[in-house]
Amino acid sequence: MGRFEVRIPIRAPREILWAVHQHPSVLLRITPKILGVRLDDPDACLSPGACFTIRLMSYGILPGFAWETVIEEHVPPDQFVDTQGRGPFACWRHTHRFLPEGAGSVLIEQVEYRCPFGWVGGMVDRLVIEHLLRAMFRKRGRVLERLAIEASKGSTP
Repeated sequence: MGRFEVRIPIRAPREILWAVHQHPSVLLRITPKILGVRLDDPDACLSPGACFTIRLMSYGILPGFAWETVIEEHVPPDQFVDTQGRGPFACWRHTHRFLPEGAGSVLIEQVEYRCPFGWVGGMVDRLVIEHLLRAMFRKRGRVLERLAIEASKGSTP
């Protein structure tokens, strides 16, 4: 099972960062464009038990796939947890924790996942997937900070 944690300092209050996360459409802005992300239900909202489907193009090379996301836990403004109902991984659990820190906040992204295809998937994970996921989450952090700062200044995120 792969597991990693990314700690992202954000120069905006926790409540603002939480608010930016409350609509799944934020995924369209924080996911690298090369993945070609689309939401099947652009009006979906985060709440316990909510389920929505994300469509991705595999780095613009392979055919796209659907990723069904289920919100397992939603505790404003502390954390929410999403899991994969259907999708590319054998299992996926993503915890988003929001902590106040001084005048800003910290977003802690914890991901536990398992690649499909047994030992072959484990090898691909160690060689490729883990590095791609870490890089994607670092980029997401930079975009989220920008969106939270814009929202704290009264701009629409």
